[in-house]
Amino acid sequence: MNFRSSNTVGYTHFGGDVVSNVEETHGVQLTGGSTGGIVQPAGDDANIALRLLGKGTGGVIIGNSSQTATLLGGTFKGFFASTYTVQFAAISSGQTLEAALSTAFGSFAPGDLVMLETLITPSEIAFGGFRLAADASTRLTMVLHNPGSTAGSTGRVTGRIVWADLT
Repeated sequence: MNFRSSNTVGYTHFGGDVVSNVEETHGVQLTGGSTGGIVQPAGDDANIALRLLGKGTGGVIIGNSSQTATLLGGTFKGFFASTYTVQFAAISSGQTLEAALSTAFGSFAPGDLVMLETLITPSEIAFGGFRLAADASTRLTMVLHNPGSTAGSTGRVTGRIVWADLT
């Protein structure tokens, strides 16, 4: 079955590959395949890079949130970000506290790449790591330490979480 544009103005349909700019040493080839369309560099060299660029300050968008993409052999659904706040009680010197984030993050799970940016108040408290809560894979628990001084008042952690959905 052939695809035909419903807009007959300005469209040209080709029955085979389209190769452009190979007279300039390196070009691009558009090819149809049994598993989908292929865009690849074209030229006489054995190794040619392929660049995707937006015009001016325009970005590059590949797919949408309902599609997966494969990058270097690994499939991922995208990168996501959210902010968070954790309130915690005073921690005595040398003690550790676990504080669950009050926000559930909708789509990360074990195996995803997770990065945290944190700002802890008071500054004497040290960030000791995080873990996924046992009852909900989308909720994080932060581990906080008071290594040597007493934080005599309550504190809070604010920050941003960024994750790559690799599932």
